[in-house]
Amino acid sequence: MSSELTELARLVMIRDAVDDAIAEVINRPAERSHVGEFIARRVFGITEPRSATRKGSDGEFTRGRLKGCTVNIKFYGKDDGVWDIRPYGSVDYYLVLTGAKSGAGSSRGTTRPLVIKHVFLMPENALKDAGVKPGSQSVKQGLRRDYQIYPSSGAKAVMTITKKQREMIERFAR
Repeated sequence: MSSELTELARLVMIRDAVDDAIAEVINRPAERSHVGEFIARRVFGITEPRSATRKGSDGEFTRGRLKGCTVNIKFYGKDDGVWDIRPYGSVDYYLVLTGAKSGAGSSRGTTRPLVIKHVFLMPENALKDAGVKPGSQSVKQGLRRDYQIYPSSGAKAVMTITKKQREMIERFAR
C-alpha cells in the first residue's frame, strides 16, 4: 500500500468525523450546499421550503422588503462566475455565497474551502434579462458586481446587510 493512500485514508477518517460534527449542527449531511443553506437561513432569515416538491426554491425571506420572496441559495468555494441557474419561474432571487475570485482553468493543485468572500443577491429576472440561460452558466462580472451585497454593495443591490449580518458572514471569511 502506498504512503499516499495510507495518508489519504487517515485524513478521510478525520474529515468524516468533522462532517459528522457539522451534520449534528445543521441536521443534514455536511455537503457544501446544505452548509450554505444553513448559513444563509441564519444570516438572512430564510425559511425552510414549504414543500420539497417546489423545484429550485430553498425557502422564503421572513423579514424586510423581501419578506415572502422565494430564494435559491448557492455556495461556491470560488467566485469563478459560474452559477447553476434553475429553469426560470422557479424563484424570485438567487442568493450566492462565494469564496475568493478565481479565473477559469484547471482545479489541479487548488482547493475550494468553505469560506465566504462575496455575497450576491440577484433577482431572477435580472439574470433572464441579461440573457443567462438555465443550467450552469457564466454570469458576467459586471452583473455580479451590480448585485453584490457583501463585502460592499453594488449599484443595484436589493438589500443592505446589517452590522450583525456582516459579523455573522465574517465568521466564514478567513
